[in-house]
Amino acid sequence: MSKVDIRMKNSRRVMKAKALLVVLMRSLCNFRCTDISKTLGNITQSRMSKLSSRGFALIGEKEEHRGIIKEFMKSYIS
Repeated sequence: MSKVDIRMKNSRRVMKAKALLVVLMRSLCNFRCTDISKTLGNITQSRMSKLSSRGFALIGEKEEHRGIIKEFMKSYIS
């Protein structure tokens, strides 16, 4: 997956990655909605909210996604 893939609109293939990115950026990096919108390719506030909800659901339902969050936090803190 590349930067171009993440910035693609209406792509189901990258929805999980975008959802986790939104959660990480909002929760851990203190990004504002405008910053996230610029980073992910001009997404709307409502789409960001949906992605955030989906990201939290992914974290809650699968252990592999919790591991991604833990790894990000380790690298972010150090």
